[in-house]
Amino acid sequence: MDSDEAPEPERIHATGAGSNVGDEQFVWPWMGVLLNVPTEWMGGWKDGGMRRGGILKERLLRFCPHMVIPLGDQFGHHTGIAIVLFGQDYACLGKALDFENHFEAQGRGKRGWEAHTFRPLPGEIFGWVALADDWRTAGLTGEFLRSHGGLKTIAQLESKMQSEMQKLALLLSTRKNISSRNRMPQGTLSLK
Repeated sequence: MDSDEAPEPERIHATGAGSNVGDEQFVWPWMGVLLNVPTEWMGGWKDGGMRRGGILKERLLRFCPHMVIPLGDQFGHHTGIAIVLFGQDYACLGKALDFENHFEAQGRGKRGWEAHTFRPLPGEIFGWVALADDWRTAGLTGEFLRSHGGLKTIAQLESKMQSEMQKLALLLSTRKNISSRNRMPQGTLSLK
């Protein structure tokens, strides 16, 4: 088993620094991108598949990923790219942002990836939360994000959640009214 560098992953370009977080489009359900994930030659194949996904998930446990999916090329070889699935609720978003901040603090976030002018060292993994530009990028990353997620702003998700809460409140109110109408008033039935 010889360790080998991952092939140069597709270029993913960072968004402009002046964007408003409320207007920023996230890939939803929340996902993260990992680049330069190590590969190993095993039996003539570059491995980074399910075994590597499990190893990565263990390394990322503090961020509570639901799943880590290494992406393979058309021949099934690991590409050095993996997608981290976090889930759909706000707690999952918080974990996804913690994930991004972890890599950013080490200079291995999206800005670090964009700034590097040399081939990163093997095992020097870069990671960030997937945004609209990742979703729109050509190549495996963009294809996976588009087929497994959509783009949403925080404002859109809050509006959807508020609408669902209103529907739930109306449903519970209606159920309470029906239940109270079906009850017999006390003392109306006598066995005499």
